[in-house]
Amino acid sequence: MTENQEVFKSRRELVKEFREFENPTPTVDIDMVWVFSGHSTYDEQLHPSPHAYPITDYTELFRKEDRQRIERGIRLVREITALRLKKPEEEVTEDNIKNAGPIFLYNGTGRQNHVLREAIANGKIALPRDNIIISEISPEFDPTPQDANTKTQFEEFPADLLQQVVDKKHKIAAVSHLYHLLRIRRQAKAPNLINQQPAWAELDLTYFGADPNIETEKDQIHRHAAKLLQILRKEGKKMVEYAEKGDLTKQET
Repeated sequence: MTENQEVFKSRRELVKEFREFENPTPTVDIDMVWVFSGHSTYDEQLHPSPHAYPITDYTELFRKEDRQRIERGIRLVREITALRLKKPEEEVTEDNIKNAGPIFLYNGTGRQNHVLREAIANGKIALPRDNIIISEISPEFDPTPQDANTKTQFEEFPADLLQQVVDKKHKIAAVSHLYHLLRIRRQAKAPNLINQQPAWAELDLTYFGADPNIETEKDQIHRHAAKLLQILRKEGKKMVEYAEKGDLTKQET
């Protein structure tokens, strides 16, 4: 199969997954909600970089991406806590989360982590601090995408926390936007990652779209159909390239 055929096949698979994706139902055995940092920060809208997808209205499509993911992660923590305590979500308190809730893990760049810590200090994040872990994926305050990407988010995941979840045979919920979840699915079982940290092969990772109503997220992106196709075209090419290096699996897991 030629390279162009591989890219086309990869893109076709992505479109199929995109259309068929549905958010799972939260379960009590989710021990950690892992929020993947996006293109912006919690309090700063996106500023396109030369490395960004070469599409028009990039800011319009991805603006406030980080905040959406963080807010979805917070909501998931509350939902899981409510399930564990068998009480309505609206009645869940911060003490409930502290005593019975899952960990909220965010791994971002220096700037993203700094902004999130400020938001926590200012009371904007409705979670107890004991439940929040912020992990750094690059020592640079403003790293390039080559220094801070999906691959490094997996590689820099705290190994002790990963092993704890695996040992209990529990789950981690991955939160991102749908276009990104398609790559995360493949990254989780990448040969190079598992060679580096075998525990990934045993992890039960579940995937949640940043919008709890996934149809809303699909509709938003469908309104930018031309941009979506450009994104998937580039994603398809990336997946072929990364799979050849062992940094992704060729199919979703």
